[in-house]
Amino acid sequence: MADAPPGLSGLLSLTVKRRRIRRAVCHLRAGERVLDLGSGLGELVESLPPDVVYLGVERDPHMVEHCRRRFPGLTFLRGDILKDPLPAGPWDAILLLAVLEHVPDPAALLAKAAALLATGGRIVVTTPHPRGQRLLELLARLRLLSPFADDEHETLLDRGALEAAGAEAGLELAGYTTFLAGLNQCAVFRRRGSTPPS
Repeated sequence: MADAPPGLSGLLSLTVKRRRIRRAVCHLRAGERVLDLGSGLGELVESLPPDVVYLGVERDPHMVEHCRRRFPGLTFLRGDILKDPLPAGPWDAILLLAVLEHVPDPAALLAKAAALLATGGRIVVTTPHPRGQRLLELLARLRLLSPFADDEHETLLDRGALEAAGAEAGLELAGYTTFLAGLNQCAVFRRRGSTPPS
């Protein structure tokens, strides 16, 4: 991955990211307002539907500058999504791709994001499944994935834990799939009782 900070690469990392992005963007529609929390190097941008109003938030200054140079027509903010206020909504879709496993309190972050959702909006999450923990450790040791990937994980959540974190945040699980042989998950949350736009 060109321009990646040291330690963020691995021979399989780009493949995993592409699969993650593919799972997430199928939940986005043209013309929507999309907030990408933990936007990284902006790999998702080229897969966005047309006419999306996009805003990326990332705490790493190298990544923010990389994205600003690569996508000058879009907005990327530097910020800590756990400590700093999030950009005001309403947002039709909020993305948390490979983020929840890095935070100490996933329910709190989901609640913070849920407060910014538009009516019928959703939060799209991808996260590794706990069943892949040993394989993740092995691939990180072999440098096929980032050597820091496993070290930085706070916790891995299965479907039940994701559903419980969402419920604590006032959300319901509206969609759930696994990918990469069940080692990764994509979950879609909506506010309880909300109906998707037609």
